[in-house]
Amino acid sequence: MSDSNFGLDAARKARPAILELVLVAILLGLAVNMLAAELSHLLQPYTTARYIVSVCMVVTSLAWMIKRIAGPRRLRFQYNAALFMHKPDCEPAHISLYTFSTMFSQAWKALTIENPAFSKIWDAERERFFSVTPPDRSAHTTWPLANEISEYIVLHRLSTIISSSNARQNHKLKLVELDGKHLPEVVLGNRVLAFLSTPFNQRPMFANASLPPYVEVFSMIGSDGQRFERLHIELPKGGRVDRTPQGLVIKTPLISMTISTAFTGNSLAAPQLFPELYAAEHSTFTAKAPDQRPVHPYQVKINVDIEFAWHYFVSNYWNSHFWLDDFLKMSQHDFDFEGFTNKVGYSQAFTIWNMMNSPIEVIRRHRLDKSSTNDQPSKDSPTKFISIFRY
Repeated sequence: MSDSNFGLDAARKARPAILELVLVAILLGLAVNMLAAELSHLLQPYTTARYIVSVCMVVTSLAWMIKRIAGPRRLRFQYNAALFMHKPDCEPAHISLYTFSTMFSQAWKALTIENPAFSKIWDAERERFFSVTPPDRSAHTTWPLANEISEYIVLHRLSTIISSSNARQNHKLKLVELDGKHLPEVVLGNRVLAFLSTPFNQRPMFANASLPPYVEVFSMIGSDGQRFERLHIELPKGGRVDRTPQGLVIKTPLISMTISTAFTGNSLAAPQLFPELYAAEHSTFTAKAPDQRPVHPYQVKINVDIEFAWHYFVSNYWNSHFWLDDFLKMSQHDFDFEGFTNKVGYSQAFTIWNMMNSPIEVIRRHRLDKSSTNDQPSKDSPTKFISIFRY
């Protein structure tokens, strides 16, 4: 992950400061011009040379100022998501509070429950992928269904964040609403997206669903795990979504954002004892007894490349791009595995667990328990407590 401290909203708010800087530069230029007028008499014989030098200085100064004000036009954000899978069947595991893992397991369950063919495809592609040893894997060696589920998750979260951000705006925005009918290449290029966005009234597992008349359904989730998620993206007027070999490209008059996902097959370095202490206890679809099958984390790379238009630092389109910062922050906390462990405070919790299970602490608690059973506390002696807190 890189450039995580870049604030797009802060850049928009910095425009008044940029205008002040430009005003100061103009006043400074006038002062320099007055000084140059006095010096021109000394350089009168060298009129042509003075003209060339002046033009070069002006062009160089403007170019430097624009570059410093505009900043980088291309940014890359990389998030290392963790796909936890049960051993040995590679069934996706549900990890509590971890959005990427939760949505992946829910999407996988919805696919395999409603269409068992997806389960066979999952197994066949898994065997094909892992039959190639890591040294022999190339950029073209992929697990297509795992990549498509990951892309579906990112696109679904992006559309939700865009809608929420636009709804918070107090002024009217010029937006264009895009759905599956407007994005056939996007939908047909992803089997998961095509299946889960198929209208629910065309799917037998939703036959018993009852809804009031004349309602527009965006999402429907059944108690057995079946899902309907309508593809719906609101972009500024002139925006569009394309599918390219590099990934999904979201284009607006202000930015061009490319999103790509890749299941690498590499093991992801999880914090000490995380699979045993946290993942194994939370890898269950229901509220029944925890699933005790061992789990293993695999790396899924999520790349977000953003290229800004040359006029982005003075553009009026920022009002319809608040979602960009929201999406990047969400990806850092809900997709990136390191960001997730920091959010839940696993390092601090593990330190407390390790201290409470150290030999010295076990002996101390044993002695305290023994003394509490043999000795009755007097009225004058304070009561002793041992407490373990979890936040």
